Amino acid sequence: MLKSVTGIFCRIVLSGFSPLSMEGAAMYGGRWNKEGEKALYLSEQVDCAIKEVRKRYLTRVEPQTLEKVKNQGFLIAIISLHIDNVLDLSDKNIREKLGIKLEDIVQSDHKKCQSIAHELKKKFPKLSAILYPSAVDLNCKNIVILKNLPPLIEVTSRKYISFKELISSKKEGKI
Repeated sequence: MLKSVTGIFCRIVLSGFSPLSMEGAAMYGGRWNKEGEKALYLSEQVDCAIKEVRKRYLTRVEPQTLEKVKNQGFLIAIISLHIDNVLDLSDKNIREKLGIKLEDIVQSDHKKCQSIAHELKKKFPKLSAILYPSAVDLNCKNIVILKNLPPLIEVTSRKYISFKELISSKKEGKI
Protein backbone atom coordinates (compact mmCIF):
# COMPACT_ATOMS: atom_id res chain seq x y z
CA MET A 1 0.00 0.00 0.00
CA LEU A 2 3.01 2.27 0.49
CA LYS A 3 4.55 3.77 -2.63
CA SER A 4 7.30 6.07 -3.81
CA VAL A 5 6.56 9.65 -4.81
CA THR A 6 8.74 11.76 -7.08
CA GLY A 7 7.76 15.26 -8.03
CA ILE A 8 7.98 18.99 -7.72
CA PHE A 9 6.29 20.55 -4.70
CA CYS A 10 5.91 24.00 -3.18
CA ARG A 11 6.36 25.37 0.31
CA ILE A 12 5.68 28.90 1.49
CA VAL A 13 7.40 30.06 4.67
CA LEU A 14 7.97 33.39 6.37
CA SER A 15 11.12 34.98 4.98
CA GLY A 16 14.08 34.19 7.18
CA PHE A 17 13.01 30.58 7.71
CA SER A 18 14.38 27.56 5.88
CA PRO A 19 11.89 25.97 3.49
CA LEU A 20 13.17 22.54 4.57
CA SER A 21 12.88 23.13 8.30
CA MET A 22 10.65 20.78 10.27
CA GLU A 23 10.98 22.85 13.45
CA GLY A 24 7.90 25.07 13.05
CA ALA A 25 5.60 22.07 12.78
CA ALA A 26 7.32 20.53 15.80
CA MET A 27 6.80 23.71 17.84
CA TYR A 28 3.15 24.29 16.94
CA GLY A 29 1.85 20.98 15.62
CA GLY A 30 -0.06 20.66 12.37
CA ARG A 31 -2.81 18.71 10.66
CA TRP A 32 -0.88 15.40 10.85
CA ASN A 33 1.59 16.00 13.70
CA LYS A 34 1.24 16.92 17.35
CA GLU A 35 3.43 19.48 19.08
CA GLY A 36 6.88 17.99 19.58
CA GLU A 37 6.71 15.84 16.42
CA LYS A 38 8.69 16.99 13.41
CA ALA A 39 6.94 17.27 10.05
CA LEU A 40 7.37 19.03 6.72
CA TYR A 41 4.26 20.11 4.80
CA LEU A 42 4.43 20.64 1.03
CA SER A 43 1.82 21.34 -1.65
CA GLU A 44 1.73 19.84 -5.12
CA GLN A 45 0.66 23.16 -6.65
CA VAL A 46 1.66 26.78 -6.01
CA ASP A 47 -1.96 27.93 -5.90
CA CYS A 48 -2.73 25.27 -3.30
CA ALA A 49 0.18 26.40 -1.13
CA ILE A 50 -1.08 29.99 -1.42
CA LYS A 51 -4.59 28.92 -0.36
CA GLU A 52 -3.14 27.05 2.63
CA VAL A 53 -1.15 30.10 3.75
CA ARG A 54 -4.10 32.44 3.23
CA LYS A 55 -6.28 30.19 5.38
CA ARG A 56 -3.68 30.02 8.13
CA TYR A 57 -2.86 33.71 8.30
CA LEU A 58 -6.32 35.12 7.64
CA THR A 59 -8.35 32.81 9.89
CA ARG A 60 -6.12 31.19 12.51
CA VAL A 61 -3.47 33.72 13.50
CA GLU A 62 -3.79 36.20 16.36
CA PRO A 63 -4.05 39.88 15.28
CA GLN A 64 -0.68 40.91 16.79
CA THR A 65 1.07 38.03 14.97
CA LEU A 66 -0.67 38.99 11.72
CA GLU A 67 0.68 42.55 12.02
CA LYS A 68 4.25 41.23 12.31
CA VAL A 69 3.73 38.90 9.32
CA LYS A 70 2.43 41.75 7.15
CA ASN A 71 5.86 43.41 7.37
CA GLN A 72 7.97 40.27 7.08
CA GLY A 73 7.05 38.75 3.71
CA PHE A 74 7.26 35.17 2.49
CA LEU A 75 9.52 32.83 0.59
CA ILE A 76 7.94 30.63 -2.08
CA ALA A 77 10.21 27.62 -2.50
CA ILE A 78 9.98 25.07 -5.28
CA ILE A 79 11.20 21.71 -4.02
CA SER A 80 12.24 18.59 -5.91
CA LEU A 81 11.43 15.46 -3.93
CA HIS A 82 11.75 11.70 -4.11
CA ILE A 83 10.49 9.81 -1.09
CA ASP A 84 9.69 6.16 -0.42
CA ASN A 85 7.07 4.65 1.90
CA VAL A 86 4.29 7.15 1.19
CA LEU A 87 0.64 6.40 1.92
CA ASP A 88 -1.68 8.06 -0.61
CA LEU A 89 -4.82 9.13 1.26
CA SER A 90 -5.87 11.20 -1.75
CA ASP A 91 -6.80 7.80 -3.27
CA LYS A 92 -10.40 6.97 -2.36
CA ASN A 93 -9.76 3.21 -2.68
CA ILE A 94 -6.91 3.32 -0.17
CA ARG A 95 -8.99 5.38 2.26
CA GLU A 96 -11.82 2.85 1.96
CA LYS A 97 -9.48 -0.10 2.60
CA LEU A 98 -8.23 1.65 5.74
CA GLY A 99 -11.69 2.76 6.89
CA ILE A 100 -10.79 6.46 6.66
CA LYS A 101 -13.48 8.91 5.54
CA LEU A 102 -12.64 11.99 3.49
CA GLU A 103 -14.49 14.14 6.03
CA ASP A 104 -12.13 12.91 8.74
CA ILE A 105 -9.03 14.22 6.98
CA VAL A 106 -10.29 17.57 5.70
CA GLN A 107 -12.10 18.92 8.77
CA SER A 108 -10.85 21.99 10.64
CA ASP A 109 -10.07 20.08 13.83
CA HIS A 110 -6.60 18.60 13.42
CA LYS A 111 -6.96 16.17 16.32
CA LYS A 112 -8.67 13.56 14.09
CA CYS A 113 -5.84 13.65 11.52
CA GLN A 114 -3.23 13.50 14.28
CA SER A 115 -4.97 10.42 15.68
CA ILE A 116 -5.16 8.82 12.23
CA ALA A 117 -1.44 9.52 11.66
CA HIS A 118 -0.60 7.91 15.01
CA GLU A 119 -2.53 4.76 14.05
CA LEU A 120 -1.04 4.67 10.53
CA LYS A 121 2.51 4.85 11.96
CA LYS A 122 1.72 1.77 14.06
CA LYS A 123 0.14 -0.07 11.12
CA PHE A 124 2.95 0.89 8.70
CA PRO A 125 6.22 1.15 10.68
CA LYS A 126 8.14 2.28 7.56
CA LEU A 127 5.67 5.10 6.82
CA SER A 128 7.65 8.22 5.84
CA ALA A 129 4.94 10.49 4.44
CA ILE A 130 1.25 10.90 3.72
CA LEU A 131 -0.12 12.31 0.46
CA TYR A 132 -3.55 13.80 1.15
CA PRO A 133 -6.23 16.09 -0.29
CA SER A 134 -6.06 19.69 0.83
CA ALA A 135 -8.73 20.86 3.25
CA VAL A 136 -8.89 24.22 1.44
CA ASP A 137 -9.36 22.72 -2.04
CA LEU A 138 -10.11 19.03 -2.62
CA ASN A 139 -8.57 19.29 -6.10
CA CYS A 140 -5.19 20.02 -4.50
CA LYS A 141 -2.84 17.51 -2.91
CA ASN A 142 -0.39 18.04 -0.11
CA ILE A 143 2.27 15.78 1.30
CA VAL A 144 3.51 15.68 4.87
CA ILE A 145 6.89 14.14 5.60
CA LEU A 146 6.63 12.52 9.02
CA LYS A 147 10.18 11.33 9.57
CA ASN A 148 13.56 12.83 8.81
CA LEU A 149 14.02 14.52 5.45
CA PRO A 150 14.69 12.06 2.65
CA PRO A 151 18.10 12.18 0.96
CA LEU A 152 16.57 13.26 -2.36
CA ILE A 153 15.02 16.61 -1.47
CA GLU A 154 16.28 19.92 -2.83
CA VAL A 155 15.09 23.51 -3.09
CA THR A 156 15.33 24.26 -6.82
CA SER A 157 14.12 27.87 -6.80
CA ARG A 158 13.09 30.62 -4.41
CA LYS A 159 11.00 33.75 -4.80
CA TYR A 160 10.36 36.36 -2.15
CA ILE A 161 6.91 37.91 -2.03
CA SER A 162 5.22 40.44 0.23
CA PHE A 163 2.23 39.59 2.40
CA LYS A 164 0.03 41.80 0.23
CA GLU A 165 1.23 40.09 -2.97
CA LEU A 166 0.66 36.67 -1.46
CA ILE A 167 -2.85 37.44 -0.23
CA SER A 168 -3.90 38.98 -3.56
CA SER A 169 -2.06 36.42 -5.75
CA LYS A 170 -4.04 34.56 -8.37
CA LYS A 171 -1.39 31.95 -9.23
CA GLU A 172 -2.88 28.80 -10.70
CA GLY A 173 -1.81 25.48 -12.10
CA LYS A 174 0.70 22.80 -11.37
CA ILE A 175 4.29 23.77 -10.69
